[in-house]
Amino acid sequence: MNNQDLKWDYKRIEEDPFEYIMPYVEANYHVSDEPAGRAYAGLSMGGMTANRMYFNHADDFAYFGIWSYAVTGDELSNIGTYRNLDNPSVMVGVGIWDYLIEPVQNLHTALNEEGIEHAYVEVPAAHDWKAWHLLYATFVENHLWKKEKGKGKNKKEKVN
Repeated sequence: MNNQDLKWDYKRIEEDPFEYIMPYVEANYHVSDEPAGRAYAGLSMGGMTANRMYFNHADDFAYFGIWSYAVTGDELSNIGTYRNLDNPSVMVGVGIWDYLIEPVQNLHTALNEEGIEHAYVEVPAAHDWKAWHLLYATFVENHLWKKEKGKGKNKKEKVN
């Protein structure tokens, strides 16, 4: 299944990794079945999905990458109702010319207002593969498997 098949039914989309993807991967590959060994990232509408997974499943993954789009409206304004958002390591990122920069910046602001440690990264790109290449590389190089509270968090990073 994928987002297109599910017509953006986020409740069903959020079930997909737990019902199909993770059980298959864990049964067929040598991977961790613990949250400390899991990451979830997405770009564009996948960034929205990653953001929803972060809000609703923060205990199931140790790392989240939310890139080029984020939740808006009630979901964002109700950020204080979600549990354990300060536990996983989170990197929020966007291209400086991305037409969807505002929702990403709003998520960054909301996380700051809640006192939730995270990294905010802007890259010199738009809503395109250049941005996603740079965000992915930054996530892998600077954030993934480097969960250290207080180190480099809540700081705005620029990638050249």
